[in-house]
Amino acid sequence: MAWGTGAGRAVAALLAAGMLPGCGGSVVKFVDLEDTDATGPVGRDSDAPDTDPADSGAADTSPDSDPPVDTDPPLGLPPGTRFDATCAAPGNGREDTCGGLAEAWTKTAVNLGYYPYVLRRAADVLQCDGEVVETLAPGQGFAVQSTRNPSCSDNPPLRPAVDGYVFGYARGSSRWGWVPADALGFSGYEAGLPCADGVGDVAFQVVANPYDACTPLVCDAPTTCGAVNDPSDGDADCGGAGASDARLVGPSDAPLRYAPGGEPRRHVKQGDGVTVLYRSGEWFFVEVTATTCDVFTSVGSRGWMRSSEIVAP
Repeated sequence: MAWGTGAGRAVAALLAAGMLPGCGGSVVKFVDLEDTDATGPVGRDSDAPDTDPADSGAADTSPDSDPPVDTDPPLGLPPGTRFDATCAAPGNGREDTCGGLAEAWTKTAVNLGYYPYVLRRAADVLQCDGEVVETLAPGQGFAVQSTRNPSCSDNPPLRPAVDGYVFGYARGSSRWGWVPADALGFSGYEAGLPCADGVGDVAFQVVANPYDACTPLVCDAPTTCGAVNDPSDGDADCGGAGASDARLVGPSDAPLRYAPGGEPRRHVKQGDGVTVLYRSGEWFFVEVTATTCDVFTSVGSRGWMRSSEIVAP
């Protein structure tokens, strides 16, 4: 089924009953988040797996640093109980940063996975507070981002929610942003759906649910973290130099990325203030100093931006 098309929206009636069509005409029930206990975290997200190897960089004291991951599934999703670290066996990743700077990760230290969902009701995708970039119809797919995954586990935990919203991308349009968690139904056990493997198929769908006895997830072409992430992927990400330059976001809104050329972590608005802390070719590592998106992007948030996405004050 093509997400976001008429075929995707045709399941709305079934969604109202909590059911979706499966393979061979069978009917598969998905998990309605209102039927689960909302026991997960609702505060600032941590991006931190339990499977981190020892951090070789400087101590991280910024607001978006990596404390231990919460063990309850955020807001009761996906179905299950508590995170089982034995399901998240480490792979061959590394905890690499540029210039010894906290959160200046290379691609080797990121290795995101995605959890597959569908919209059980219409919902907006937000990039900043109240800024709608797309309205998703019932039945459309949405892939929720995992925590940062430096150990390259096949089953990293979910990235925690922020004020009831989870971060990921819309299936079909590939628009990134935040959606209300209670609008989503988990579809990871339904056969025949396309894998939630990142925009451009550069990531992977989580292989098994670490909140539900490591139950395997299913999709049309499953892969693993190690198959799409090589330990050498981030070797060319550094090689630049430290800096301390005040800049503004512009000429338009832009994402803060986990690593140079990597996937978005959150967004900043045109005119928001940043300080450039490191330069590596066209990629600048920045810290937010002034924000108009303070629910999802606080002052002190860090990430990578293209040099073309910032301007002199």
